[in-house]
Amino acid sequence: MRMRMKMRLILMFAAVCACMVACQESSPLKEKKKVAVYVTGGADDNINKVIGAKLVQAIVKNGKYSAVERTDAINAIQQKEQNRYGSGSIDDSRAEELGKELGVNFICVAEIVEAFGEKYISARLVDAGLMEAVEFADVKYDIKDMPSLVKMSEDVVARLFGEHVDALPSCNTSSSSSSKNDESGKVWSPDGIVMVYVAGDDAQDGFYIGKYEVTQAQWYSVMNDNPSHFAGCSDCPVENVSWDDIKTFISDLNSKTGRNYRLPTETEWVYAAKNGNSQGSCEYSGSDVIDEVAWYWDNSNEQTHQVGTKKPNLLGIYDMTGNVLEWCEDCHDSNCSSRVIRGGSWDYGASYCRTAFRDGYSPGYRGINLGFRLVLNE
Repeated sequence: MRMRMKMRLILMFAAVCACMVACQESSPLKEKKKVAVYVTGGADDNINKVIGAKLVQAIVKNGKYSAVERTDAINAIQQKEQNRYGSGSIDDSRAEELGKELGVNFICVAEIVEAFGEKYISARLVDAGLMEAVEFADVKYDIKDMPSLVKMSEDVVARLFGEHVDALPSCNTSSSSSSKNDESGKVWSPDGIVMVYVAGDDAQDGFYIGKYEVTQAQWYSVMNDNPSHFAGCSDCPVENVSWDDIKTFISDLNSKTGRNYRLPTETEWVYAAKNGNSQGSCEYSGSDVIDEVAWYWDNSNEQTHQVGTKKPNLLGIYDMTGNVLEWCEDCHDSNCSSRVIRGGSWDYGASYCRTAFRDGYSPGYRGINLGFRLVLNE
């Protein structure tokens, strides 16, 4: 009798252990990927810490990831970056090393930036394995109290992880679903420069952006020269122009026309590339199939091509993927030693032409894959 009871207890214990192992193996906690949160650019470190803590809470609340707070390890890495580059920014190329140091899959880098008199939280999600940013979010920095801080943090996380209450839209290439506003996609052609209106939303004002990249002919009409390496193609994008060169071009263009042309902000560029939808999910601007919308390494024959010869995105904007990289207004790092570029180019592989890809160059740098498009203030 005692032997049977002992055997039952052993079997019950074994069953409980097996169940515990099975539960542990199937536990969602075991499968959660880790995200390190890093905030920089605040007026003081306390602001950074508070925003970092709320971003961590929002990530945990999301339920699909675990978050690493701004620990001594992250602070030590910040100091290392400060000593190396003279800023507190984390370069995406360091993501693999940082991922190993912190034991995380992703790094959420959030910077408090100021542009055109307003503050924003500009965040990016860096894949530590791919060593590149895979998603971006820009949210107005409008903190009045703790609830508004919590809401802002949750909005940043929602945009980064694609977890809005509304379902993430698929990469729909039907023009009937291109916009929530009848004005979006409206064309205006002042001064021979074709502009497309991009309607805004709660977080983004509407704006006009170039339907095409600025061409060699358009540059010549203002500057009376053509700096392009691939010269002799008037309808090809102008390239080999620096951010500083473009500022001179825009100043001369505005003097000539009496209008207010400028470079797009990074937020505007991304918004337009995603069809006027900050959560647009196409891999490239207008399609998941890069050959439909872009001149890139595999099909460019190592040169630029006439603008507008590939398929546009849903707003009718061409070449936001490929052909030439496009300068944006924004600083790429905290001390503004480089400026943002977006969109990929004729000499880039497909993975570097994704809408999510960003990089930066010194404002004086010229490259035969670097061009731009204009935004026009009404």
